[in-house]
Amino acid sequence: MNTTKSGIAVAAALALTGLPATAQSNTGPTLYGTVDGGFYARQLAGESRVSRVDGGMMTTSRWGIRGSEDLGGGLSALFDLGGHFRLDTGEVGRHPGDNAAGRFFSRYSFVGVRGAFGQFRAGRIPTGSFVNTLSFTPFGDSTTLGPFMLHTFVGSQPMLASHGISDGSWNNSLVYNTPTLGNFSGSLQVAPGEAAPEGRRFDGTANYRSGPFAAALSVSRIRAAAYNVPRSRTDPAGAPYVIEAESSTLGSVSYDFQVVKLFGQWAKATLRPRGQAEIDLDTVGVHAAVPFGAGRFIASWARTERTQAGTTERDRTTLAAGYLHSLSKRTDVYAVVMNDRATGLRSGTGYALGMRHHF
Repeated sequence: MNTTKSGIAVAAALALTGLPATAQSNTGPTLYGTVDGGFYARQLAGESRVSRVDGGMMTTSRWGIRGSEDLGGGLSALFDLGGHFRLDTGEVGRHPGDNAAGRFFSRYSFVGVRGAFGQFRAGRIPTGSFVNTLSFTPFGDSTTLGPFMLHTFVGSQPMLASHGISDGSWNNSLVYNTPTLGNFSGSLQVAPGEAAPEGRRFDGTANYRSGPFAAALSVSRIRAAAYNVPRSRTDPAGAPYVIEAESSTLGSVSYDFQVVKLFGQWAKATLRPRGQAEIDLDTVGVHAAVPFGAGRFIASWARTERTQAGTTERDRTTLAAGYLHSLSKRTDVYAVVMNDRATGLRSGTGYALGMRHHF
């Protein structure tokens, strides 16, 4: 629709209802998203080999509507409603669990206000820990190809994951983001235990950026929860764990040397299963991105050590490398190979070929 005609129509409607036309100084609503899909043949440690056409390999396919309105006095109202979809099947969500939960807007669903004081939001919102995890690796939010995301956010395969018990986005949450003060910024997120099994949740982040250097620290706490988590392939047989609490800390750094951008990450998490000894997970990640031609080479290595009283210490190592070639400012193609190893399991290899378009 023509923007000018649309604005006139809105103003006329406001006049009929008696609302002030000045309330329509706004941006949006804007439609945005990413479509990602291709082919992969992959075998993670201890799993059977899978070959398939799939979506969301490098970036989880998504769409959303967002906008803001100038309220005057330096204040703005804002909203974002964003969901995921599976390109290969057309289904809603990142995985069947989103459908089972009736989660149409699996990425974002919030309303908020911002001003010189920062920004307040309420709704379903990604945690600062999740944002800092994907911001310090060239694989972004890829839970299919990104080693650090695989180790920290993907469920029970093959040794549990520090954030795999919950989600990268939290329901029923309140978030405050500070303004940027000098080179510093931060966020606080809280969620009451109003819906089982999520429990009471807290997430806090601190970020620093200056020229080519960036660093971040995130802490996350979950209490009074009851997450049913299947035992991993390296666990003794038994009923699923019931995780009642989680504590995690994430530290991240990066430096852009122009010829190469280097990243480092470290995550430590403690999971408390009901009636079981605590599970400690220590993960380190080293990543690089090298500009080349019309794209860049990317590489990522992650290693997790798992300890639990009464069980043998285990570790997992995953390496992935690839190339992203830009066809335009909004479209690229990529190729990635990976290797995955874990204590007591047969190692696996894989590759992926895909295309990604942003709109």
